[in-house]
Amino acid sequence: MTKLTSSHFLIKAYLSALALMLLLAPSAFAANGSSTMPALVRQNGELKQANVSLPDLVSTNSFQGKYFTVVDAESDAPIPFTADATQKLRAATVYYAFSAAREYFLNTLKPLLSTLPPEQQDYLNQPMVIRLNMDHPYSAAIHFDQAETLANGAVTVPASDELKQDSLKPWGAETWFFVAKSTKVPNPAAQIPGVLNNSSFKLSIFESLAQQDVIAALQQASIHNYSSTVFAEDLLVSFALSEIALPIAAKAIQLIPSYIYLDAAMIPEISANEYAHYALMPWLGLKRRFHVGEGYAHYFAGKIMGLMELQDKAGNYSKGYSPIRGDSSEMYSYMNEVGIYAAMSSFTFSVLEDLEKSLGHDGLPVIVGTLPYLGADSNLNIDFTRAVFTSLSDLGFQSGKDTTDESFVVHTVLEKRGF
Repeated sequence: MTKLTSSHFLIKAYLSALALMLLLAPSAFAANGSSTMPALVRQNGELKQANVSLPDLVSTNSFQGKYFTVVDAESDAPIPFTADATQKLRAATVYYAFSAAREYFLNTLKPLLSTLPPEQQDYLNQPMVIRLNMDHPYSAAIHFDQAETLANGAVTVPASDELKQDSLKPWGAETWFFVAKSTKVPNPAAQIPGVLNNSSFKLSIFESLAQQDVIAALQQASIHNYSSTVFAEDLLVSFALSEIALPIAAKAIQLIPSYIYLDAAMIPEISANEYAHYALMPWLGLKRRFHVGEGYAHYFAGKIMGLMELQDKAGNYSKGYSPIRGDSSEMYSYMNEVGIYAAMSSFTFSVLEDLEKSLGHDGLPVIVGTLPYLGADSNLNIDFTRAVFTSLSDLGFQSGKDTTDESFVVHTVLEKRGF
């Protein structure tokens, strides 16, 4: 048997320890700065867990990357790979989705990046912080507003500016994912009890039911089978339905609780949507949440994830929310311009989808080309429609192509949607 020297023994011990460390490591870290681990992804529209490669990592043991660093709540420290399984899955899911979204916009926005001021052209390469498990809203003055609490959702906030308190260090653009919490909200059917208890409504219901009773009695009389007792019983039942059953139904509706729950970090298209806000920031801004900006973010999130319905089939990660639909047939109205409904509706997303489909291979370039003609105060009926036709004209000028036919196509699409 060959006798080992002390140096041989130390080398073998070192190699054995290194092998053991690799076996016990929570993920496989490659020399090119990527690490493979489970994340939630969309596959054929379904939310699935799959092993993915997280690119551009600069750490071998945490979610710290060249472009994105995932931290827990208000901490500055990146989440380690040794975090509990749920936290690690959230971190991997957002990191992977943000990385995919960045790659998409690097290609899609390439024609516009060179038109930005020189100091802005590299913004997609600037590092961003992604915060999980946040429970306080954003403040432009103090960063974290400790006076209030918030749950269920995500928001991308702008970098600090002149409103920041001098005592605080500056921060860059960040995306916050709030804690998931089952929260009671006003019942969407809350107005129905008032209608059911309205005396005029109850009278109209009784009159309708009584009319049916009279018709039934006349039919019975025509075949010599009329009974005044049966007719009286039918009227009594109709009266009971209108005066007793309706108030009971109204009370039952009031007792039905309505809850929402959203673990936004676990739904990849929400990450894509939030990064879209950042990517579109030079044109649509980040300081104001508005319907045009939300609609464009929804559209691009759908493109990145290959989805026509956002936040759909999300299992236990989303409760009480309706999906944002790119195939909605909703018609334009003033309600699409104002209020929280406008920002969260499917209208703008679906109109953009209609335009892309109708214009074929020119669809996406035209939509991207609208961005320089939009701003943080743009509306749909004037600014958006004008931007679409101007972008189409620009495309024709750049390519030397006559876009008259495409202009008629755009006009038809917008007219069909009520513009």
